[in-house]
Amino acid sequence: MSSRQKSRVRRAGVVLTGLAATLAAVAVAAPGASAAEPAAAPPAESHLVGKGGGKLHWPGFENHPVRFEINAHGNPATSRGTFRVTHHLPDGTLFAQFDGEVDCLMTGGNTAVTTGVIKRATVPGLPPNVQLVGKRVGFTVQDNGRADRVGWSWATNGFEESVPRCSGPAPFYKVEQGGYVVRGVDF
Repeated sequence: MSSRQKSRVRRAGVVLTGLAATLAAVAVAAPGASAAEPAAAPPAESHLVGKGGGKLHWPGFENHPVRFEINAHGNPATSRGTFRVTHHLPDGTLFAQFDGEVDCLMTGGNTAVTTGVIKRATVPGLPPNVQLVGKRVGFTVQDNGRADRVGWSWATNGFEESVPRCSGPAPFYKVEQGGYVVRGVDF
């Protein structure tokens, strides 16, 4: 073998030794990892969690602080969780507060629609004939990072009738404080 051929063989040996050492280091650094292992399973259910609100800007309700707390999990067939709504007058007097149990959660991208039935209500700002307990209300939340939005069914329809399960309005209100996290599951 010529000296030139011996030099090529040595260089090839060095390259192969380096490659083998690199592969061994990767195998040690990632024990149990292999191409045959499946990827992490996607979440089994959707989630909508958060607290947000601010001041209303509608005629007759200017500067009324509102807050919506929602903790919903599941899918349209099997949903669970709670919600709480608080509405004060500008002077801090309670206008309405009610909470209930979630009966539907549906997500698509960064948007969630959830409904629930009111279980408890204190509503000194509403007429005495308005009954909230037992009514289904709907919320729609858009998770935009820092500029989340929320919509609520009684803003346009009042509390006269329950909304259908899994329905809510467009998320028309830009949250001024707090926020929400929406994590969805594809059907």
